[in-house]
Amino acid sequence: MPPAEPHTATVPPAPGRVSWAERHWGAALAALIVTAFVLRWAYLREVAALPFFDQPVGDSAAHLKRAAEIASGAWLPSRPFYYCSIFYPYFLAAALALFHGSLFWVCAIQVAGGAALAGLIDGDEETAFREFKNAVRLDSTNVDAYLRLGDLLRKRGDIDRAFQLHRELTTRRGLDPDTEARIQQALCRDLIALSRWERAADRWQRSRRSSAGGR
Repeated sequence: MPPAEPHTATVPPAPGRVSWAERHWGAALAALIVTAFVLRWAYLREVAALPFFDQPVGDSAAHLKRAAEIASGAWLPSRPFYYCSIFYPYFLAAALALFHGSLFWVCAIQVAGGAALAGLIDGDEETAFREFKNAVRLDSTNVDAYLRLGDLLRKRGDIDRAFQLHRELTTRRGLDPDTEARIQQALCRDLIALSRWERAADRWQRSRRSSAGGR
């Protein structure tokens, strides 16, 4: 019988050095989400104090009208409801019924959702892309999600689609000056990526005018 081969212990490889970011990833993400929520909540409290908060106009008024029809039993619209997600009025109807018609708490749900979306950063780009697509499908009024989705499209190389998505946001009514400025800045970045320098400069000037209009 041949002698048994000596047993050689396998030494596990030394663990790689863990970076500071990797060690504190969870805390940083939690801080980002909390910060996004606090800022959005403070903004909501200010907007809710305005006298016309409970009398929305434009697209918001149309959404609320459709939600009221759903609440009264008209589950299907009498005509195509093409300018928002087909599911958003159903969400509105359910939320208004749950909170006894309070628009503040409807907006609070959207604030919480927006804060959660802010936690989806570039480190998990594919998940972020999927979640932003779901967000705009379920809530067509979520301009922030549209902006972020367009930015991701541009980063993935789909610049024409990013530009188209951002350009469609310019047709929205009732946007505050800061949001209008963000849209123009997104369009400026799209146009730079497309090497359309003059049009990019024009969009940048528009963003400056929008920002100045909010002060």
